[in-house]
Amino acid sequence: MKKAKWYLIPIIVLALFIAVMQGLYFYFTPQPVRENFPRQIETLKKDILASHWETASGDLNKLEQTWKKIIPGIQLHAEKDAIDNIKINLGRLNGSVKAKDQGNALSELGEINEHWNNLTN
Repeated sequence: MKKAKWYLIPIIVLALFIAVMQGLYFYFTPQPVRENFPRQIETLKKDILASHWETASGDLNKLEQTWKKIIPGIQLHAEKDAIDNIKINLGRLNGSVKAKDQGNALSELGEINEHWNNLTN
């Protein structure tokens, strides 16, 4: 019985650590927030394609606020580079929207979307 306990305790601890590290994204980030991020990207894309720059600026602010809510839930699950890349892309997108540069804005949105897909898959 003592021998089994010595093997069982480390296995349970390792299983607990793996479950916590892999499941943090799903447990600590509310599902509506996770689902809202891709929708906000699509809404922003439609605004940019229609050249509604004032609306796009407001939607970009909402997207940035949503991203700030998502970060705490994924910071232990995701690589820091992936989080930083989305943050950098949001900064570039902000500049593109202010400059009313449709091509660069769509490029940054595509890159943000790709980073998001890599984080969630």
